[in-house]
Amino acid sequence: MKIRCLCFLLFLSLGSMAQSGSQLIESYFLAVGGKEKLRALESLSAKQTMKTMGTRMTGKIWCQSPDKVYSEFTVMNMPMISVYDGTRGWVINPLSGSDKPIPMETHEVSDIRRSALRPLLLEYTDHQVLEDGLVEINGKKYHAVRLVVSGFPEEITYYFDPESKLISYESVMREGQGLVFRQYDKYLNVDGLLFPTVVTTFLSDDFENSLMTVTLSDIRLNEKIAPERFRLDSR
Repeated sequence: MKIRCLCFLLFLSLGSMAQSGSQLIESYFLAVGGKEKLRALESLSAKQTMKTMGTRMTGKIWCQSPDKVYSEFTVMNMPMISVYDGTRGWVINPLSGSDKPIPMETHEVSDIRRSALRPLLLEYTDHQVLEDGLVEINGKKYHAVRLVVSGFPEEITYYFDPESKLISYESVMREGQGLVFRQYDKYLNVDGLLFPTVVTTFLSDDFENSLMTVTLSDIRLNEKIAPERFRLDSR
């Protein structure tokens, strides 16, 4: 009888933990402007500036629903291009000595897809919250929810600000790199939806030294994007 009671209490505690995670996600949707508004988003474009290893680059990004991405930076007056067409990804990097498209590695595909529109919906498989707790990052505590997100090879942990309800960080475990964090900061209201305009990447928990910082400006929603922008055969 005691074992049954313990099992029942354990079941209740796990259920409440999952429900708590679901509530955190729903609170996030309300904070950014509503899930239905996010679902109705067809495209996003923005100017972008990247700072990495002492180098500053400018460019632009185009995102087409659900998960197409075209990102371009200018390096030494030459375009550095990263594209995901919804199925495959490739890069054109003039610093590699070639102007030909090169297929992306698995982790590169995952990274660029996290810049697409679909991940904004946090579509986790089976609606199962794997971890929910209060975690301290860089001196502040956040609600942490680890999810298996549809179509992604790794688990992604999202860290929600208890006050704003927005996502402040996300992290993934990478072979050879350890825990990789992205910080989302300086949210901006664009046509009733909030978007982070500063995205900083850190390796492990070294928040004193960033790997790169991307700043977005002139964000535009639902403007028409030519389909050939995302096509490999148009390069």
